[in-house]
Amino acid sequence: MNGLAAAFRGQRGGFGLDASLEAPAGMTTALFGPSGAGKTSVLRAIAGLDRFEGRCTLGDTVWQDERLFLPPSARA
Repeated sequence: MNGLAAAFRGQRGGFGLDASLEAPAGMTTALFGPSGAGKTSVLRAIAGLDRFEGRCTLGDTVWQDERLFLPPSARA
């Protein structure tokens, strides 16, 4: 896939996150849901600001998986 693909799961205190998404290149993608659903947590995980178990790729570039975690400064 040319675009962003992400899948995260984990716990932060009493909050549990289990989310996945695909955002095709060249398209507009929206992330929506009720307050407390995890929208900000997903975006922070994609940006590399918070770490959850899972995988995140941009095109063929792996930003995060079970062995690798690129910091925000190394993400395109």
